[in-house]
Amino acid sequence: MESQAVPGAVLVVGGSVLYIPAMVPGTTWLGYLAVLPATLALIYGTLLVARSGEGRAV
Repeated sequence: MESQAVPGAVLVVGGSVLYIPAMVPGTTWLGYLAVLPATLALIYGTLLVARSGEGRAV
């Protein structure tokens, strides 16, 4: 993994973990509020991982 891929992978894993509170039954509004930063972390992490390799990102 190159230098951009490691932080990207961490953001993808962290963003995935942030979705867990919204999936728990009986969660409060704070659990649903975590979906926004989770989505942003997944998007940015995916972008970093995609741009880390050589050549064209698919």
